[in-house]
Amino acid sequence: MAIYHFSMKPIARSGGRSAVASAAYRAAERLTNQRDGLTNDFTNKQGVEHTEIVLPTGMPAEWAKKRSDLWNLDIASSNLSWFSYRDYSVPRNEPIIAPNETVRNSVLKARLKEQIRQASCVIVPAGMYVNDRFWIQTEIDLALNAFMYPKPIIGIRRRSQQRTPVELERQANVMVNWNSNSLATAIYEVCR
Repeated sequence: MAIYHFSMKPIARSGGRSAVASAAYRAAERLTNQRDGLTNDFTNKQGVEHTEIVLPTGMPAEWAKKRSDLWNLDIASSNLSWFSYRDYSVPRNEPIIAPNETVRNSVLKARLKEQIRQASCVIVPAGMYVNDRFWIQTEIDLALNAFMYPKPIIGIRRRSQQRTPVELERQANVMVNWNSNSLATAIYEVCR
């Protein structure tokens, strides 16, 4: 009788490990880590019968089929010209002091507009605003109407069984689930 065993462990840079080196070892290939420039060459490794990158059906991500591009994606976020990341959220540690709710919302909306102005796309995590659809619609309106060219919108579905706001589903360029792979692919697709 065969016994199946599966073990999954994170490969953390903080521990001195590299996902690129690990992928090169497992596939018996030569891959270069774009972060530090080190080339990991395991082409002489014996015993690797088959390697394959499996993508979801219909996924238009040809870049993900090339092992070096796929495993360097998180590293590329800080090094490639097509991809830059910055959290443009309104800072939580800078409270808005206003005489009333209307003025407070006006100031917050102006700050939000300035943050969106700098972004290539707007990511709207629907699960963050369970009871406040006003801010979801505000982000959508700003992304689509406040600038010369509309900003692409990526909507993130809720993890729970609660329904994602209809206005987000309708107006987002793409809707993704709460996971880094689908979000990274969506960012790549809408911003290239």
